[in-house]
Amino acid sequence: VGLDHMAQLGNTVEEIAYQKAGIIKRGVPVVSGVWEPGPRRVIEAVARDVGTVVQMPSASAAFDFELGLLGAHQMDNAKIAVKTVELLRLRGFTISPAAVARGLKSVRWPCRIEVVSRNPHVILDCAHNLPSAQALADTLMESLPVAGRKAVVFAVSSDKDYPAMLRILAPCFDEFHFTKYGINPRCVPPEKLAEVLREIDPGKCFRTYPDAPTAWAAAWAGTGPRDLVCITGSVFLAGELHEVVRRSVGGHN
Repeated sequence: VGLDHMAQLGNTVEEIAYQKAGIIKRGVPVVSGVWEPGPRRVIEAVARDVGTVVQMPSASAAFDFELGLLGAHQMDNAKIAVKTVELLRLRGFTISPAAVARGLKSVRWPCRIEVVSRNPHVILDCAHNLPSAQALADTLMESLPVAGRKAVVFAVSSDKDYPAMLRILAPCFDEFHFTKYGINPRCVPPEKLAEVLREIDPGKCFRTYPDAPTAWAAAWAGTGPRDLVCITGSVFLAGELHEVVRRSVGGHN
């Protein structure tokens, strides 16, 4: 539970957790991976009110499956899935351990730290809030060490905490290529993003571009086999560049 969609859901993680807990149904078991004390108490209270209980995967239990998605946060998600399977089995569903293993290994999630190319590394991502930006930063550091240049194409919506997002991402990249997606008025002007980055990291290299394909082309130009280019900041940006990136890197996979 993070501070996102606050205009619709509330101004605290507890208020947001309460709105998300609206999915809980009377008498239906709940599987939750929310460990933060405040939001967890809210979810448990809503569950009690409708006559059900919250089940949580063990934080310390061994995880013996190979996962097709990158990042420790996806491991947490996978544990929730496995716990859900356990409850479904108790309700009479036949789900073999082999099917679970096969599903976790083969799962693909487009634009969620999606590795489009490994030579050079090209990552297509749609991190658009603080938790997802932190997950991206952690995964780049832990799972995708790159010896060469690290560039990012970045656009973001104005209702996001983009200064905090840039503070998280600034240490991960050598250069920023700021742009905007489509003609959506929610998009932060790239010049504004440049101003924010100047305050956060005055020495960081950046450029601004009038549209996403131009920004991608500039970031991709001259990229060597040891380099990394990441697209992130918005679902809109990832969607706009999804096919463009694939066509560009087709010969490098």
